Amino acid sequence: MAFAPYFFLTLPANFHTMENDFNDPYFFDEEDEERQELVSDFKTMIDHAERRYFDSDDMIDIIETLIAQFDFKYAEAAIKYSEEVHPNSYECKLLKCRFLIMTLDISSAKKLLDEIENSYTLTADFYLQKALYCKITGQEKDTINLFKKAYRLDPENAGINFMMGSELIKADRMTESLPYIIFAIQNDEDFEEQLFTISYLFEEKKKTDEAVQFFSILADRFPLSKACWFGLGLAYNWSKEPEKAIDAYLNAISLAENGATAYYNIGNTYFEMGQFDNAIDNYSQAYQLDNKDYHALTGIADCYSELQQYEKALDYYHQALDLCADDTEANLGIIHTLKEMGRADDATAFLDNVLQQQQDNFELFFGLITNFETEETRETKIREYIHEHIKSLENKEDFLRLFTIFCCASEQCIDLAINVLEEFLDDEEVAFTIPYLLAALHYIKHEDEVADNYLKTALLINYDNYVLFLAIHPSFEYNQRVQELIKMYQKTND
Repeated sequence: MAFAPYFFLTLPANFHTMENDFNDPYFFDEEDEERQELVSDFKTMIDHAERRYFDSDDMIDIIETLIAQFDFKYAEAAIKYSEEVHPNSYECKLLKCRFLIMTLDISSAKKLLDEIENSYTLTADFYLQKALYCKITGQEKDTINLFKKAYRLDPENAGINFMMGSELIKADRMTESLPYIIFAIQNDEDFEEQLFTISYLFEEKKKTDEAVQFFSILADRFPLSKACWFGLGLAYNWSKEPEKAIDAYLNAISLAENGATAYYNIGNTYFEMGQFDNAIDNYSQAYQLDNKDYHALTGIADCYSELQQYEKALDYYHQALDLCADDTEANLGIIHTLKEMGRADDATAFLDNVLQQQQDNFELFFGLITNFETEETRETKIREYIHEHIKSLENKEDFLRLFTIFCCASEQCIDLAINVLEEFLDDEEVAFTIPYLLAALHYIKHEDEVADNYLKTALLINYDNYVLFLAIHPSFEYNQRVQELIKMYQKTND
């Protein structure tokens, strides 16, 4: 069972995308009605090829909002307008940096950052943009120093304090991080709701004891904070202390207007303890509070399957699919339950039907194939799927990159993926990307020399795309061989 990471969201355990880094609220101001009206006016001007005047403050709000909404078409138009009308606006130049970084125009971002650094009196926001650049380009080791510079220039900024604390946790400096996180929560209660990002950091680094210590301190300091208690519940789950986890979740529920996700996690905790009746009760509470929570229905079904009440299990799995037809867990649950009931033919028929109906669902397809097809037929089905599916795609590159991410994350079908991707080496549409993907797969297989050769080729012919390569698997950011090659070819590219 996967524990939901936050009060108001029930999130499946999907891949990490660079979009998560961009969507942090401390990079973007909260949008309000006045900003939205400005944005709407600007879009109308662009759409009708009109000419109106927006002052520099308006343009800052417009550009910042458009970037926050990932509306890059109009953001680019706003940046061009600002460059024409307000060519010396320092703030607009910084926003252009953010835009270039987020659209992965890394070379242009680097040049503009250097230009600003050499021409202006620098502010905290400059160092935040430079830190974002370093995060995206895999230079994580430089970000703490950049956040320190931002902090020195604006120590009362809650967002900078929160970022500083987060980076220190990433660097395994939990004790140092606490004053910054505490300051952020004390001065802006919105940062309570961002504590789930800290939970992710501890989970990713498998620092369970540190997570318990960290959230225990926060819960003592902020006893009325539902987010602190929820984080403590997650930490106790990871440290295999289920009773303490349940107590922490119950504290969170007592403080929350809607404790659906806490009930869901309590259900998961009871499930792992083998107390399936208690798990059903809590999943049911979660569903009553949020009747769109198909994960809760799948949890109930899992419990009935464990209790060998298979008809009830099937009923709840199908209810979950009524809410989300491509829920991998529910589809897997139905196939498993049918097999447990001795209905192997029905399980096979259901699997074939799902694969036919959900051909466009990449994750579901591979989840089902890798779990239920024999190894002998798996390779054939995956090859057929990729070669058939890719014909209808406008963007082969994204599809093959997602395929590579899936294989690297699950460490399944690596050899098959290498064989499939090698068939595209001479395909002009993806020739500049395939060497990066093959490098990634060979690094996962620990075939470093082969991987190095592919990465060298990729960096030589398409240097800027190394950012997408780093996003394929989190280990690449910390791989010394990878970082040395990137630095080597950066000099060639410059």
